Amino acid sequence: RPGTRHPNVITCVEYLVGLDKYATGSKDGRWRLWNASDFAKTAETRNGDGTAWITAVCDLTAASGRNKRVAVSALDRSVSVYTFRMGGKIELTGRFIAPGSMGAPMCLAAATIAGEDRLVFGSGSGQVVAMTCDLDADYVPPAGSVHGHNLHRDDVLGVHQAHSDWVTRVLHVEELNAFASSSMDGRVVVVDARARVDVPGQEGRFRERIN
Repeated sequence: RPGTRHPNVITCVEYLVGLDKYATGSKDGRWRLWNASDFAKTAETRNGDGTAWITAVCDLTAASGRNKRVAVSALDRSVSVYTFRMGGKIELTGRFIAPGSMGAPMCLAAATIAGEDRLVFGSGSGQVVAMTCDLDADYVPPAGSVHGHNLHRDDVLGVHQAHSDWVTRVLHVEELNAFASSSMDGRVVVVDARARVDVPGQEGRFRERIN
């Protein structure tokens, strides 16, 4: 659809089950929504100040089944939570910044574990980080501000140094009650979602980097 496309490289695509729409993120610092039926663009949102590449968009509604929400990560080390309101309004309801000890969040996954909503991200420096999904649920940004609070201890459920290179994907494996991650280091690691330790016998090593 000429005139509605991203002006820069598309970095991620996510199907939003609760909205029956596709979300795309781009190096232009914006994410967009598209109807699943005809791919018509329905919304466009600048993430933060719009200067950081978006690395992932994750459907949080599929995890909790409650409020229709998405998480958006970017190279400025941020993870932003957006909630869909009545009338099609998209509201920023949470924004947090990964500390310098962690790499930028490069991929996202969400799940409900033992009744608790969790958001997991894989970082650019090999960590798999689990946190609560409701961070700053009542966050009201100051007028004109695009900054969030720094990620602190109460937000984080666990940090696992799973890889030695950029984590390219994290995925919740319901049958194992675990999160699987792949990396540019050529390894797949499975981490128990509750104990946050490696699941024995589930690690794989590949000759090629895994994208």
